[in-house]
Amino acid sequence: MSNKPTGIFPDKRQFTFVAFMACATLAQTVLAAPVVNSLSDPGEDGCDEVECTLREAIAVASPGDEITFDASLSGDMITLIEVLDIGGNVTITGPDISIDARNVASYAILVDDAEADVTLSGLTILGKGIANDGQSVSLEGVRVAVTSGTAVGNYAGGTMTIVDSTISGGNATNGGGVSNISGNLTVLNSTIHDNVVNPTNGSGRGGGFYQSETQTPASTSMINVTFSNNVAKTAGGGMWVEGGTVEVINSTITDNLVITGDGGGVAVNNSPAVSLKNSIVAGNTASDTDSADCSNRSTDPVSNGNNVFGLGTGCPTGDTTDIDVE
Repeated sequence: MSNKPTGIFPDKRQFTFVAFMACATLAQTVLAAPVVNSLSDPGEDGCDEVECTLREAIAVASPGDEITFDASLSGDMITLIEVLDIGGNVTITGPDISIDARNVASYAILVDDAEADVTLSGLTILGKGIANDGQSVSLEGVRVAVTSGTAVGNYAGGTMTIVDSTISGGNATNGGGVSNISGNLTVLNSTIHDNVVNPTNGSGRGGGFYQSETQTPASTSMINVTFSNNVAKTAGGGMWVEGGTVEVINSTITDNLVITGDGGGVAVNNSPAVSLKNSIVAGNTASDTDSADCSNRSTDPVSNGNNVFGLGTGCPTGDTTDIDVE
């Protein structure tokens, strides 16, 4: 017969259960992904139920967190006082949230921390653009409408994916809409329109898209992308490629303009492989009318078949599956 007193010490199983539940509750509280509930910037240096700004949420987010917004903020705008520098592995998902960076000097969003992996979804970025400096960035259902600078830039070996997005308003020396400098870029189901490169000094190439190589190779894949109403000063109203590879599939490049030069639609210079398949390159304009749609300064774009090209405007010829139109 046990001499253990009863009613003094709790049952070990009960104690273990209570301790487990306490730890679980604490872990849930600590690990909960931040929810933005304030339109202010930068905020009062904290993130809680009283106030959590977007900048504060980014600062406290744990790896793998999805930052969301309180439903009451849907349709509202956050006005930035300075660039949002985003690092780590984080997703920012908005219910129709606009981020106004018109008073910011450089970019609206900069991703440059080592091994950063950032996804932006359901946001509108106004005024200044997005720059990825050697990291990994995904834009999903994002509208970028800037007033100066390159709208979206992928640099220094970075990896970027743009899906179901629209990019407009870029105004830069080169690459108004999207620039890919020594990076890996994928663009799907998106529209790049009404971007301009027309500098007082400089080359002014690539109104919609600009690609070149510096330290590392560059590659781009575009599927179901529309380039329209982009303007360049000297070459590549829709697209300028001077290094790396570009693959264009099921896409449309039309109504783009070069003011004093060639390649109103596509201009290729010193690039080993630019290919087009199931795409339309027609209806573009350049002062050099012989290259109104395509310009091959050193390397011809390659047709992989089933394209529609403007007749006599510099695009590839010879593939029997292509159609040339007046």
